[in-house]
Amino acid sequence: MSYITGFLLLFLYISNIQFVFLPDKIRTRLIIGVVGAIFYMFKYIGKDTYQIRALIMTIMPLALWMGFSIVCNTDSQFWFIQYVIMQIIYMFGAAFVIDVSSIKARDTLLFYIVCYVIIQDAIAFANLMTPAVSTILNYVQVDQFAEEKTFLKGFRAMAFGEFALFGGGIWIAIGELALTQLYKKNRIHIYLYMGLFMFLFVTGLYVARTSLTGLLSLFLLLTPFRKNLKKVIGWGVMAVFIMLIIQTQENYFASLGLQTNYAFEIFDNYRSTGEFHSNSYEGTKEMWRTLPETVGTWVMGDAKYVDDARGGYYMHVDVGYLRVLFYGGLVGLFLYLFYIFKLCKAFCSRDQSDKNYKNFIWLYYILVLIWMWKGHNDTNFFLFLLIFTSTIEYKQRIVGMKQLTKA
Repeated sequence: MSYITGFLLLFLYISNIQFVFLPDKIRTRLIIGVVGAIFYMFKYIGKDTYQIRALIMTIMPLALWMGFSIVCNTDSQFWFIQYVIMQIIYMFGAAFVIDVSSIKARDTLLFYIVCYVIIQDAIAFANLMTPAVSTILNYVQVDQFAEEKTFLKGFRAMAFGEFALFGGGIWIAIGELALTQLYKKNRIHIYLYMGLFMFLFVTGLYVARTSLTGLLSLFLLLTPFRKNLKKVIGWGVMAVFIMLIIQTQENYFASLGLQTNYAFEIFDNYRSTGEFHSNSYEGTKEMWRTLPETVGTWVMGDAKYVDDARGGYYMHVDVGYLRVLFYGGLVGLFLYLFYIFKLCKAFCSRDQSDKNYKNFIWLYYILVLIWMWKGHNDTNFFLFLLIFTSTIEYKQRIVGMKQLTKA
C-alpha cells in the first residue's frame, strides 16, 4: 500500500494538475509543497534533514540579480520573484514526497518516473484515439488549452496536468533517460528496455517532437565501451528498429484515423526535401532574430516575461534563452543556468563514486540546454527529487558502513 500511495503522491507532484474543484491557479504541486513546508515546520523544527537551506542558497544569486533588474526597470513584472518562491515551495514538496513514500533509493525513484511517463503517455495517446478519454480528462481537470482547442484537437496528444505539448515532450525525454539509466545499471532486461523505449519514441511524437531529444539518452550506453559492448550492439539494433518504425508506422496510424502530419512532419520533409525541418523549427529560428536593442537590456534585461497589452510572451518570443535574457539580461541568464548547474552538482556531491549517475545527471543538464533553445519549462523539481533521494541513500550507506566497522 505504501508503494501505491507513494506513486500517487509522486504522480500528483509531477503532473501539477489543476482539478476542476480547485480555485484558479491552485495546482497539486503547489498544494504538496505547502503541505511539505508545514510538515517540516513541525516534524523537523531546528533540523534540516534534507539540507533544504543549502538548496535555497543556490538560488539566492539569481534572486538577488532579478530583484536588482526589477528595481532598475520602472516598468517591470514580478514573474521571477514568483519563480523563486515557487522553487522553494517545490523543494519542500519534493522532500515531503520522498519522506512519506517508499522512495528511498535513486533507482527506485527512476523506476517510478518511468512508470509515470509510460502511464501518462498511454493516456495521452488514448486521448488522441478516443474522444471519450478527452471527455473524462476535462471532467476531472481544468482544460488549460480550451482557447486553442480547435487548433490542437485531433493531432496533439495530452494527458493529466502538464503532460502536454512542449512540457509533455520533455517528460517523455526524461522518461527515456531514466529508462536507459535503469538498463545501464542492469535493473531491467534488454528486451523490455527496447520495447518501452520504442513505445515512448513513437507515441511521444504525438505529444511533442521535443521527445526526440530523448534519443540522446542512448549515449549513456557508450561508457565504458569495452564493458558495455552488448549494450552498444543493442543500441544499434534499436536504431534499425526505430528507422523501420518511422517508415511504416505513419501509414498504420493514418489508417486508424489519426492525424499524422504533425507527428511525422520532420520525417516527411526529410523524405521530400532531404532536410530535417518543421514549421515549428522554422518559427523558432525566426524568433531568434528578435534580440535586445539596448545595452541596458543586454546587461540587466527589461524585467518582463509576458506582454501585458497584447498577451503572450514578452517580445513574442517562445525561446527559453531569450525569455530569461529579456527578463534579467546576460547576467540573469548566466545565473539561471548556473543555478540549474549547482543543482546537478549538489546531486553529484551526494556520491562521488557512482560515475553512472554522474553521466546521467550531466546528460540531463545538456538536455536542459537543448530544450531552452526551443522553450522554457521548469523541471528543477525533478532534480529536487533526485537530490533528496540521493541524500537518504547516502546516509543509509554511511550508517551501514559504521555498523559494519563496529561489527
